Amino acid sequence: MKKALLLLVLVLATIGVTYYIVTNNELEQKPGHALSLRDVNCNPAKTVCVAADQDYAITLYFPEQVHYLTPFRMLVTTKGFRNTAIEAVNVEYTMVGMDMGLNRFTLASMIDEKGKASYEGEGILPVCVSGRVDWLANVHIITAEKVYEAEFKLAVTK
Repeated sequence: MKKALLLLVLVLATIGVTYYIVTNNELEQKPGHALSLRDVNCNPAKTVCVAADQDYAITLYFPEQVHYLTPFRMLVTTKGFRNTAIEAVNVEYTMVGMDMGLNRFTLASMIDEKGKASYEGEGILPVCVSGRVDWLANVHIITAEKVYEAEFKLAVTK
């Protein structure tokens, strides 16, 4: 019984490590292209925030307030990308100078009645033991050629 349990834990750990390596390598193997925020003080928990350059735009919005340890929805829209060129969209949450673990969520593609694509998903954030609420939401638009990135400041409600 102990051997079977140990084997199960070992298999699950191997699957987890493999998944982590594969998903991290996908972002690191392609060249990046960063987009700049139009309003550096924009908080996507309160309004739609846009990061753009002359060819592309990425918007991030949270329909409800973001609280710790509570699932929340996130919405991403894009401009300038061909819908078929986007392979994946994910949002990764980090804190400057604080290791909060891996908090990356893949969003699902949604096509509206006009044929416009948007991306929606659900995430959950851990509580920072120091009491900090200043997160960075890093949106990654992954295409066959490169990864487009936009970084948004997010203040989480306790």
